[in-house]
Amino acid sequence: MRWWREWSKSSHSCPGTMADLFDRLVGQGDTARALRAHAERPVHAYLLVGADSAVTEMAALHLAAGFQCKENGCGQCEVCRLVLEEKHPDVDLHRSDGGSWQIDEIRAIGTESMLRPRQDEWHVEIVDHIERTVGGAASYAALLKVLEEPAEKTIFILTADSLPEELVTVESRCVLIRLRALSVEEIEMMLVQEGANAQAARAAAISSSGSLRRARILLRDEGVVARLELWRAIPERIDGDISTAIDLVTVVRDEVDAAITTLKEKHAEELATWKHQREELKIRTESKDQIDSRQRRELRLFRVEEIGFLLRVLSEVFRGRMAKLVEMPRSNENDARLRSAVSALDLVVQAGERLYETNIDEGLLLTDLFVSLSRQ
Repeated sequence: MRWWREWSKSSHSCPGTMADLFDRLVGQGDTARALRAHAERPVHAYLLVGADSAVTEMAALHLAAGFQCKENGCGQCEVCRLVLEEKHPDVDLHRSDGGSWQIDEIRAIGTESMLRPRQDEWHVEIVDHIERTVGGAASYAALLKVLEEPAEKTIFILTADSLPEELVTVESRCVLIRLRALSVEEIEMMLVQEGANAQAARAAAISSSGSLRRARILLRDEGVVARLELWRAIPERIDGDISTAIDLVTVVRDEVDAAITTLKEKHAEELATWKHQREELKIRTESKDQIDSRQRRELRLFRVEEIGFLLRVLSEVFRGRMAKLVEMPRSNENDARLRSAVSALDLVVQAGERLYETNIDEGLLLTDLFVSLSRQ
């Protein structure tokens, strides 16, 4: 079953040591102790699986810090700081930009993985969302080849939101670590602890799709509450008229454009800080090309996540309809409405799969979905 179907059902810094983090995300007991042992005696590949990509990325960076730190991930030393801030020369984090991995990208990672460590004992390659290789056999085969021919001093940390059956071969070549997702309440609590207003923290947590990183961005977005209500109201606005469905696509895209303004403002602040550090303080940081590339990637990912959140809200609305209809007395009318809700939910789930498994244009995706829903 597709990982998005499973999901529809239901800043990287983190205080404390690598062991503290994994005790929270994995739980006490043998698994957490085994992870601490791996920091001392690592193997060549790990696969971290969790529904929140921000959490799996944070965990991957902490695990990488555990490999490089002399205290196996103390969380306080210069080595840990550099890894967690993505500035360590021997830890490379590769993101998929919200789309499918291409074969050339995987091959480039393989080439980079053959380099010897520049500073510390290990060269760590973190590759996110490897489930996005299964849409194209070429990139998946390239990933397998990279894993099967590792350099002596290279460690791979792969992440995935879930494990479709197609990943079984990759899974067999890695130490599998399952991470639990943060609940809305946990994200809300962390935002409040970081100084957020309680009401804003609640709205951001609900709209975050379980992503702490996304929740932090949404805290700056004054329109998040109104947008959540708009997403919930869309099924009621689909009235069977195709022109209405097309107009709704425009509304959604305008809302996403407005939402992304918050991230653009954050990027402008980052760029100003970067310029001050480079030109006035003479601090050596990432290059302009690197920061531009990262910011473009974040903008693309934010759009994908916002559309994904819309689809999740729609799925919750249609599931709610189904639950109410199941409890109502049987009749031809209620049975027809139930079949319509089931069909609508399936259309939303299919749209979610297309959103994350291809580089489809969001306008085409939404138009296809809303027009199809209008025919139910």
